[in-house]
Parts: sequence; C-alpha cells; structure tokens
Amino acid sequence: MPEHLVKICNPACVDGQIDWSRTYHIDNEKMGLIIELCRKNVEQQTGEPFGAAIFLCESGQLIAVEVSQVVGQYNSVQHA
Repeated sequence: MPEHLVKICNPACVDGQIDWSRTYHIDNEKMGLIIELCRKNVEQQTGEPFGAAIFLCESGQLIAVEVSQVVGQYNSVQHA
C-alpha cells in the first residue's frame, strides 16, 4: 500500500516570528502570539486569519504552531 504524506509548513513570514526558546505563562501571552502570527499571515497574503498553538501546561513551552493556508494551498488540512 502506498504511503500518503502531507507536509505542512508555515509561511516564512510566520516562521521568522516564532521564538521557540520563550515560555508563555499567561493566556494573554499565548493569545498574543497567535494573533500576531495570524496578522502576519494576512498582511503577507499567505493565508487566512486563523491560527493555533500547543503549549506545555507546566512550563509554558511552545510545542507547535500553525496558521491557516486553506485557500492559498488548496488544502483543507491546513486550517491551523
């Protein structure tokens, strides 16, 4: 059976904004990050104003982040 792979990458304008060493301890910091990434995504016309992130509860470490690229990539999987 053939393998089907989906590779999801954030646009460069978004990846360049992420500080993976920073920790986020309060909800406003976490939402602020996502809002800023979504804003960049729209400003650079690389996607839509939707995003998501996963943080570790204990440490506030950012684990994963994604912004929507459904329209630009013609792929509904990329809805953050």
